[in-house]
Amino acid sequence: MLEEICLVVSETLHLPRNAVHSKSSKDNLAEWDSLNHLEVVLALERQFKVQFNAVEFGSLTSVEKIEQVLIKKSLEK
Repeated sequence: MLEEICLVVSETLHLPRNAVHSKSSKDNLAEWDSLNHLEVVLALERQFKVQFNAVEFGSLTSVEKIEQVLIKKSLEK
């Protein structure tokens, strides 16, 4: 799952795949601004066939947090 998340983030932000890793976040990727955050979340919803609520949307600020939320969502199914 981590690899897939990193791929979605890198493609959405137009970054080389090796530039995105588990510690990547809005804090250390200049390309991950508020507009691109929306694009990242929409791309994740398409890729993983999920929908994020408003609280989740706001919490998806790093690859690690994205993975945690996606794992939680998969356990809820």
